[in-house]
Amino acid sequence: MKSTPTSAPVSSVLRIVSWGLPLMLAMLPIGLLSVYSYQIASESVRDIIRAEDLSATGGIGILLQEDLGKTVALAEAFAATTGTMKALEDDDTFHSRLA
Repeated sequence: MKSTPTSAPVSSVLRIVSWGLPLMLAMLPIGLLSVYSYQIASESVRDIIRAEDLSATGGIGILLQEDLGKTVALAEAFAATTGTMKALEDDDTFHSRLA
């Protein structure tokens, strides 16, 4: 019996499928677990970054409140001096404050 020219490619395809398919099925759980663990790890990293961002913005907000409070206290103290009061009465913006 002579082999036809199409039987050689068909048998090589069958050989590839018979070895390749079980190999792919064996590697499939490993690939799926890898994708799932990547998703979990990336989400936990995102959660850590969000927590650090919230912590940093909260700290900056506290520092801004303290700085603003000190600035307001300084402005109130400056406004209460007699030179400033005299400048307001005389409508003088610069010279009376120096006295």
